[in-house]
Amino acid sequence: MTSGGVVQRSIRFVAIGLVGDLIAWPVWWYTRGLIRVARALVTVIRTEARRLSLRVWLANLWSPMYGQSDWQGRAISVVMRLMVLVFRLLVLMLWSLGLSLLLVAWVLLPPVILWQISLQLIGIGGWGGI
Repeated sequence: MTSGGVVQRSIRFVAIGLVGDLIAWPVWWYTRGLIRVARALVTVIRTEARRLSLRVWLANLWSPMYGQSDWQGRAISVVMRLMVLVFRLLVLMLWSLGLSLLLVAWVLLPPVILWQISLQLIGIGGWGGI
């Protein structure tokens, strides 16, 4: 076999592989890739909920702090624990919102990139000439 045949076959092999990858990539991005990212984000949210100890705070909401079992101690304990629980829930909601925005960015990234490439190809310039 001549070296020209090896080069041609190598180029054909790489070109077919490249075209196949370019065709398969969007399918992966919006199916298995999206599922992987969503599962990872759910895992991060669950880990954050565990880190914030929401179940512990909720389970101990009605128990008195520092062993003070009179009504004033119980009232102060409930109010303080409720405030802490609300703050921690707010932190978890903001964390979840941020991660949800990352998931939206995952979905929107390829169309935005293609749109920017098309703007560059037709000469508009994209982000205001930046």
